[in-house]
Parts: sequence; structure tokens; C-alpha cells
Amino acid sequence: REMMTVWYRAPELLMGDAHYTPLIDEWSVGCVLLEILCGGCMLPGKTTARCSCGSRAHCNYNSDQLGLVFKLIGTPTERAYLSRMQCLEHFRTWPLYSSRLRQTIAKAVTAERCHATVAQGAYIEDDLGSQRSFQHRAAVLADRDDVADVAQEIADMFDMLLCYDPEDRKVLLLLSRPELLLH
Repeated sequence: REMMTVWYRAPELLMGDAHYTPLIDEWSVGCVLLEILCGGCMLPGKTTARCSCGSRAHCNYNSDQLGLVFKLIGTPTERAYLSRMQCLEHFRTWPLYSSRLRQTIAKAVTAERCHATVAQGAYIEDDLGSQRSFQHRAAVLADRDDVADVAQEIADMFDMLLCYDPEDRKVLLLLSRPELLLH
């Protein structure tokens, strides 16, 4: 099935995968979180850059969106992954981009944002039913002088969300460890 916006479309759909799974939604979650962090959509592709070859598997292909994804997280080069894609011919000769995701995150993570405190009374319940306060984590962040460390932790989180191979996405890990999302 076809999604209407390309901004949050997972790369496997853009490259011709015909199977829609929850792992595709995990990519979209990463895009939305990155948008919140950076204050705007980082992948605003144009809907007009569609495939005209007529193949049903290419209905989600969008060269503009795919180019933005490549420029943000780097051009995929892993042959095993690429061989599974239906639209391989469309981007076989594209330039190789290095990831700029970490640089993008580093610009968005400022000292002011790192030193914000969590509201009183914010709790999380762990697997055993006991409540832990977020205030301890907030105090650690408020005392931290090295903003680069916080940016590194946030970039590590986004590496788990915005990766090409859907099997490598780690949304469930992030949801089971909310302290990773507390930044």
C-alpha cells in the first residue's frame, strides 16, 4: 500500500520493498523524534519525484526523498541489503554520501537544552512495579558540563532508529529503557 507523505517513508519502501511491517513505522518514529529535536522536518522530500517505470513495487520510490535519506544517514553500501531491494537500478549510480546524522544532532543539542530539568513528580514504573524518579537523571544532566557527551548518547539512540535495515532498528530496546529517551 502507498503512504501519502514521503517525509517519514522508510528507505526500504523508497527502494521498492513491497512488504509493510511495523519496522517501517519504527523508521517513522525516528523521523518524528528527529524533527522534535531539530525543530523541523529533516527529510522534506518532494512528492513529484516518483518512479515512472510502471512497476507496482516502485509505487513508493521517490528519488528526492531517497537522496535526502542518503545525505542524512549515508548511502547504503552493504550488498546483502541492497540485493533485497526492487529499485536497485534506480540508485545504483548515485553518489556515495557519508552520514551527517551525528553532526545534525550535535547542532541541535545545546548546553541550554541539556541543562533543562525534568518536572517534579515525573516517574517511571520498572518491570518489577517499583517507581523510580526521573529527577536523578535530570540532576546528572544538569551537572554535566560536556554537551558533546549528551549529543553522543542522543546520536546513539538515533542510530538505533534511523538505519537502513529494518531488522537493525531498536525501538523496542528504547521503549524498554526510557532513560535513553530522557534527554
